[in-house]
Amino acid sequence: MHKKYYSMMHLCEDILNYLRICIHPSSTINLSIESRYMSIIEWVKQHHKPNKHSGFTIVELLIVVVVIGILAAIVTVAYTGITTQAKNAKTLAAVNSWAAAIQLYRAENGSFPTQQSCFGSLTTYDGTGYCWDGTYWNVKTAFLNQMAPYIGNTYPEPDTTSVNSSYPQRRGAFYYIPSATVHLIRAFFLDTNTCPSSSAGSLYSTTAQGSNVYCQYQLD
Repeated sequence: MHKKYYSMMHLCEDILNYLRICIHPSSTINLSIESRYMSIIEWVKQHHKPNKHSGFTIVELLIVVVVIGILAAIVTVAYTGITTQAKNAKTLAAVNSWAAAIQLYRAENGSFPTQQSCFGSLTTYDGTGYCWDGTYWNVKTAFLNQMAPYIGNTYPEPDTTSVNSSYPQRRGAFYYIPSATVHLIRAFFLDTNTCPSSSAGSLYSTTAQGSNVYCQYQLD
């Protein structure tokens, strides 16, 4: 194979190897990137004809730049997707932990906690400290005191990324009592309109927030 052409292929292969390091090799995202990469390389092999002159031609350099640009765009999308999945997983884990603690409280006391509250510690929500509209919804010390014997010393924290730019306080998760017979957990998830299943309870309602969603799980 022509030395110059061989070097260009090696440059592209080095890029793919870097992507394999950045993204877990068994992930579906990594497999998707590799599949797209191989399609690009095959196209280059079929359409590129090396010449006898030394150095890269402008066309060859443009091909490399285009390949790098495409792969960079794919990596950006992949990284964003992984980050969002991690944030949603953090919120769901916090919801499940708090739900289990609330059910322990109910089993021991014969009723649900009476204090509504955002989930997390007093420092979980930056800025205003709120997790919903208005000035009521923050982490309540009374709730933490009620739950302390059942949740432990470390309060599980949901992700606090806002799901609605018009209502930036809509974030995280919280315990909500709309009536004497209904006890809910409301949680916010990013880049999805589907609520994940949760050990907190059955899905009570789903409300879209643009490309995001908030989900209500019924504890009783």
